[in-house]
Amino acid sequence: MNQIPDVLALGIIVAFIAGVSHAEESTPPQDSRLWVSYFFERVEEPTIWDSCDEDSTIYRATIITPDRRVETIRVTRMGEKIATRTATSSLDDGFSETNSSVSWEQWVELEGIVQTMGFWSMTSEWDVWQPDGTEVYIEGCKRGRYNAIKRRPNEFAIEDLMNQFAAISKAEAP
Repeated sequence: MNQIPDVLALGIIVAFIAGVSHAEESTPPQDSRLWVSYFFERVEEPTIWDSCDEDSTIYRATIITPDRRVETIRVTRMGEKIATRTATSSLDDGFSETNSSVSWEQWVELEGIVQTMGFWSMTSEWDVWQPDGTEVYIEGCKRGRYNAIKRRPNEFAIEDLMNQFAAISKAEAP
């Protein structure tokens, strides 16, 4: 695993924060790809923008804490198969992952929340920081369209979505 020196990591994060919304683009700007790729590598997650196609729908929440703990919750639907992968990585505790199925009811609720909150037209709020430094990066890919937003973890606009991600990650396989 490649380690990015703190100064370089800070530069990548600053470049990401200066970015723009990705709602109308098929891939995020290069600075964003560098920033999130570092954290995705730590939790052995693929990039969604590279696999965004007409045949699958993918939603992922990535939570990054000030102590560099990373947690991702990815829900993927391909045809009738719906699966989730939760992975965490911290400098102290190492890496862990869980894979499971998602019930149709959970999927329908997740899709409903995504539509109700207007995810596909949402943009990132780059100038707002969580006082404790925690960051949330939410991505979606559906019918070849990709969107990613960065928000505060306790923000009202994403509260229902984050609660559904948490419920899915803790649910028993159907």
